[in-house]
Amino acid sequence: MYCTPFSLATFISDRIIRDGESRVLDPCFGRGSLLIASHDRLRAFHPSSGKNKLFGYDIDSAAKKVFEKTHSKIAEKCNLEIRDFFTVKEHELAKKFDVVLMNPPFVRHHLISDETLERARKATSSVMLPKTSDLWSYFVIHCLKFIRKGGSLVVILPWSFLFASFAGRVRENLVAQFKTVQVILLGGHLFESTEERILVFFGEGFGKKAQDFGIFYSDEIPEKNVSWLKIDRDTWTESPWRGFVSESLSKIFSKSVEKSGFRLLGDFANIRIGTVTGANKFFIVNNAWARNEKFPKKYLKPILRESKNLSKLSVSEPDVQESILLIPEGSLPKRIKDYVSKGENLGINKRHHTKKRKKWYSIPKPIAQDGFLHYMTKEVPFIVLNRDKVLSTNSIHQLIFKNNVNKNMKKWIQLSMFTSISQLSVELQGRTYGGGVLKLEPTSASKILVYPGDGKSPPQFLEKKVNKYLSNGQKNKAIDLVDDWFMKNEKIPKTYIQSIAECYKDLKNKRLNTKK
Repeated sequence: MYCTPFSLATFISDRIIRDGESRVLDPCFGRGSLLIASHDRLRAFHPSSGKNKLFGYDIDSAAKKVFEKTHSKIAEKCNLEIRDFFTVKEHELAKKFDVVLMNPPFVRHHLISDETLERARKATSSVMLPKTSDLWSYFVIHCLKFIRKGGSLVVILPWSFLFASFAGRVRENLVAQFKTVQVILLGGHLFESTEERILVFFGEGFGKKAQDFGIFYSDEIPEKNVSWLKIDRDTWTESPWRGFVSESLSKIFSKSVEKSGFRLLGDFANIRIGTVTGANKFFIVNNAWARNEKFPKKYLKPILRESKNLSKLSVSEPDVQESILLIPEGSLPKRIKDYVSKGENLGINKRHHTKKRKKWYSIPKPIAQDGFLHYMTKEVPFIVLNRDKVLSTNSIHQLIFKNNVNKNMKKWIQLSMFTSISQLSVELQGRTYGGGVLKLEPTSASKILVYPGDGKSPPQFLEKKVNKYLSNGQKNKAIDLVDDWFMKNEKIPKTYIQSIAECYKDLKNKRLNTKK
């Protein structure tokens, strides 16, 4: 769990606690920042306020000791219990709370212990969250049982609340429970020792369906007055991030797509993850090292390990410095046998993916596809055409073009990725993770807007200049170049492209926390 900065705790409590009689609950109080700030806020209404108003649960007894040691006078006024919040029943409490505020654990679903998951799912069985749900989502759903009618909820959450598939279920549940739902996205890194960026959810008027939806972005903890950007219910439920695209710009975006003939990438290609080795450090070897070890060439196939290997418009075998070991199940030469034995000594054969194979070292033979696309990147994702039978790991998406997509269409689709139209669709479809990394799942990638061309070959100068910019690490210049070409040749008004480009840059800056 990341400790809540006191400045953020103060901002939250000052905003949500509006009288000295409010009963406040923190289901995972940790070092007590939110309860301390709440105590100070209650005392602002009346000096004697606070006693028997503050309640908290946590499983970490050490955290409670720190809280009691550093703020003993405030801790004495709090009703604190070392207990798993998921075991707390609604009927155990005499009264429900006016305000529930918390900073729940940001534990990813695959790291939740079986015991904790069982308790969490039992406590939230009425909603049945997807099994891919992170731990914070169970806290959000369970705490709703303890809020009085008309009460409020404030939760500090990771940005995955906006993007993760399972989070959609949480957002749907919240709009059904609160009259007002609002989110403040904080671009700065407020938690120490992590790049995880956070947002603050505010839900008010518990017991009524949402009528008011708002979103706000700030690089730092905002001042008291927040200018909410109003969004509609569908945007909130599907993707609050899209709320930063105004209604007028949405119309411009739609018209530009219609005029220029942009369509979904999924209309032209199937997207899937690359090869899963189960142990990249073992199965992927440097070519020079493999030659020195005298590994038979027939067992080695060129492979791209990471997205950073995608550095120009096409890739061929001489460009690749690494190979994947494709070891068959039959008899093996001594060099390979020895390497397999080394893997067993390292326990590679007992890993999740390897132990499921008939022979742990025998990866199902992968097939080289037509092209590649970034899976996770901070910068500009684009398509790389596969000139040879190069493979890729599951850190890179593979593209299989459909039968009716010819050579010219492939090039146009590839070049059109360097337009603000395409990149804006990327920002809207992708999901933001720690450090501003943009993640494109295959389904999301299939919704990227691309241009299939008009039947003619794209101008050679465009390909050459884009490749040159990529080689020099100047992806933004490539976008400016292709945008300019589309303005001049595809009858899209200059003002349209400029508006789309500004919106794209704004969303990208928010994602990367880059101040203009």
